[in-house]
Amino acid sequence: MMTFQKFIEQIIDINEKEWNETDIEFKKVHYKKGDIINKEGEVFRNIYFINSGIVRSYFIDKEGRDFTWYIHYSSEQANMKNLFVVDYASFIRQEPSKLFFEVIEDTELFSIDFNSIQKLYNLSAKWQKLGRLMADEGYYNIHHRTFSLLTENAKTRYKRLLKENPYLLQIVPQYYIASYLGITPQSLSRIRKEYDK
Repeated sequence: MMTFQKFIEQIIDINEKEWNETDIEFKKVHYKKGDIINKEGEVFRNIYFINSGIVRSYFIDKEGRDFTWYIHYSSEQANMKNLFVVDYASFIRQEPSKLFFEVIEDTELFSIDFNSIQKLYNLSAKWQKLGRLMADEGYYNIHHRTFSLLTENAKTRYKRLLKENPYLLQIVPQYYIASYLGITPQSLSRIRKEYDK
């Protein structure tokens, strides 16, 4: 399991002296399966880095249907990772979020609040680089996801997930996977049967 410091050091070139000079506290927090980290209508006041576990972000439409927006996770077994848990639009504007964030397996996170991260950005260009890279990653993920939902059919989306990250298919309940792909569990079951032949 990677420490938060080691993770940050993979992104930006920061030495031990610079790290110790930050005097900013990255809090370690634990959530149990089923816990809600942030609700629709609440401002997202922290950015979380997942050290272990899985978090699902989702929204509920006017008919009460639940749609998975993103799956955030960290695992050495995964080809890809989505390590940051944040509604970036809510966080950077300090506006109410439109999403819920639910823990779907016991999860350990490191947390930094909005004011603390602003202080970090003022310390040096290295910390500003971290903020830019997080924003870049957030933009890429949203663009990739939106483009996929708008231009690809369900089979193509499933095939892409199977290729890019079969790990998720092993650990995340199928009704969440179906919701993430924008289809019903029944449709996912039919698609999987075709691929299992």
